[in-house]
Amino acid sequence: MALALMLVATGCADDSDDRQFASDPRTPVEEPTQAATPVTDADSAAPQTLASPEALVDRRGAPTAIYVYADDALRSVDGEDATVVAQADLVAYAASPGGDQVAVVTADSSERSETVYSISIYDADGKLARNFDDVLRVDVATATPGAAAATPNANMTDAGFPAIDLSWAAQGGRLLLTHSAGRLVDVPLDGEPRAIETRSSLVGAFQGDWSPRGDAIGVLLRNDEGISELALITPGDEPASVTVIAPAGGPSGSSATVESFAWKSNGSGVFFLEARRSGEGLRGGTIVQWDQASNSTSIVATGGQAGPAGSVTWFSVSPDGRAIIYRVALPSGDELIFNGLYLRSLDTGQVYRVPVPPSADVTTAGWVSDGLVWSQRTSSPAEGTTVDIVFIDSGGAQTEIASYAVDAAATTVASPAGSATQSGTPVASPMASPAATPE
Repeated sequence: MALALMLVATGCADDSDDRQFASDPRTPVEEPTQAATPVTDADSAAPQTLASPEALVDRRGAPTAIYVYADDALRSVDGEDATVVAQADLVAYAASPGGDQVAVVTADSSERSETVYSISIYDADGKLARNFDDVLRVDVATATPGAAAATPNANMTDAGFPAIDLSWAAQGGRLLLTHSAGRLVDVPLDGEPRAIETRSSLVGAFQGDWSPRGDAIGVLLRNDEGISELALITPGDEPASVTVIAPAGGPSGSSATVESFAWKSNGSGVFFLEARRSGEGLRGGTIVQWDQASNSTSIVATGGQAGPAGSVTWFSVSPDGRAIIYRVALPSGDELIFNGLYLRSLDTGQVYRVPVPPSADVTTAGWVSDGLVWSQRTSSPAEGTTVDIVFIDSGGAQTEIASYAVDAAATTVASPAGSATQSGTPVASPMASPAATPE
C-alpha cells in the first residue's frame, strides 16, 4: 500500500503549534508532486544469496575505525586493534564520517536542579582534540514528564528511552546535540554552539541528524504512548518549521512507529525503520526508503529471511550509500530474539548472511577499511556474558579482535561512522549515535 507523503510549504501556519503532516491536505505544497508510487517489497523478488561477501563487505569510503563501548571503556576498532579512547562517564558519542575522531557527551548534575552537557572530541588514539563546555543546560525537573520522580538516571526518560543524542554531520564540520526536552543545538567545529528554535514543540526527540546537503535536519519524536514520528526541520527559517513525513498521516490512532532513520548519502531522501507497537513490544520491523523528489516510498528490507514473523530491529547504511546491514529477530514471548545479520545490495537486492554463531547476539555492526566489524554478545551460566569484536574481510575470513567480560545487565553499544540507527530500549551503557535495538 502506498504511503502518500507530500512536503508542505514551511512559510505559513495559523496555529501556535504548526507541526504539519506531509499528508495534511490543508497545507499547500511549494510545487506539484507526483503521486506516490506503489510500495514494493524487496524481499518478494527472491534475491539471490551471494556466494562471496566481497561485493557487500568491501565498500568505498569506509571509515578507518568504528567505536565500541565495552568493559566501561570507549574503544576505536579497526580491522586489527582495539584502542581505548576514553573512560569518562559518557552519556552519548558519535564518530566522525572518516572515523578518525569521536565526539563524546558528558553530563554534570552537581547543580542538582540542572544537568549541564559538554562535548569532547578525541582522536582515534585517545588524544583530546577539543572541548565544548556547557553546550546545553536542562532543568532536571522539567526535562521529560515524570523524569525527576521516576528516572534514577537523568539522561534517560521516564519511559526508559535515551534523553540525549549526538550526531556528526556528513560533511564533518558540525555536530548536532538533541535532547528529549525538545532542545536542538548546532555545534560547528569552528564556531560556537547555537540553539535551533522551532515553531512547534520537539519534546520527545530522541534522534537528530543533519542532511548530507546541510539544508535540513531529520528528527525522531516519541509521544507518551511510545509511538514515534519522523519529521524534517529547515533550520534556515527563524523559527524553523517542522514537517512530519512518516508514518503516513502521523502516528495519531495508529500503532505504526518510526524507530530510526538514516539520510541517503546524497541527501535526496531517507531510509527509516518502521514497526508496529503492541503489548508484546515492537513487531514487523521494516526498512522503508522515501525519495523526496518523487514523493514515493518503497520497502527496502523486511525480516522475511527469518520467516513471516521476522522483524528488522536496526540497520546501518554503507558509507557509499549502496548497501545496508541489518539485524533480524524473531518473537519469543514478549521478546525479540536475534536470528541473523544480513547485508543487502541497494543496487541489485542481493543478500549475504554474515556468519555469526547461533549462540551470539549481534549488538551493532559497521564498515571499516577492507571489511566489516561487528560486536556480539554471548551469555552462558558457566562463563557469564562476554562481548566479542569480530572483523570479516572481503574474502570471508574472520578475526576476533578483542573479547571482554561484561555485566549481563549492561548493553554494549557501538557507533559505526555513517550508520544511522537509534536505540529503542533502555541501556546501561552510553548511547551511540546512531544505534538501534527496538525491543
